[in-house]
Amino acid sequence: MDQIALHETLGLPPNRPMVLTDLSVVLWGQDLIFNGRCDTVTFQLVLLDCREARWQFYAHLQPDIRPAFPPAELVNLSLGRDQHRSPLRLLTDYFGLVASYGTLCIEKPG
Repeated sequence: MDQIALHETLGLPPNRPMVLTDLSVVLWGQDLIFNGRCDTVTFQLVLLDCREARWQFYAHLQPDIRPAFPPAELVNLSLGRDQHRSPLRLLTDYFGLVASYGTLCIEKPG
């Protein structure tokens, strides 16, 4: 599943900008919960049982006001394969993440 498939899973038209708005780190990074939105639709991208995560942060973006989580536009996404077979690769305008995970859930809060 990639970014287009994520749009389809959420019932959204393709090529609409998606923004990640928040991140919850559980058990020191074993679980990562990203909150996001696309237009008026909110969603969660949940990675459970992470065994390895590599972050890259982009220093060229320095907002005047430094919120904990400025909205990060999703630029590219490859969800990889569960059970640690192939890592997720996520790229935003603020950071990049490569993570090996056990289970991936995409949730649309009701």
